[in-house]
Amino acid sequence: MINATHKASLPKLYEAREVCIYKPDGNCIGMMTPERFHLLKERFHEAQKNGLQRDMSSPVQSLASEIAGLLQDHQARLKTPRQAN
Repeated sequence: MINATHKASLPKLYEAREVCIYKPDGNCIGMMTPERFHLLKERFHEAQKNGLQRDMSSPVQSLASEIAGLLQDHQARLKTPRQAN
């Protein structure tokens, strides 16, 4: 029973922050947390600095194109039915 001495407990609200990654045409191609974006940005620049992108079969254009590619691959995988083992 809820009254002056027995207060109702309120549920904790979930708070998530995400940013939308946009294509040049203005369409959102995916969402990610700012923390994930900054982690990918750091790793991208580390790989660039260490020359790890030099020998890739398709040349790396920019951080923006790499993140867009990752998000588009992710979306495609979500739409593909999983194969039974």
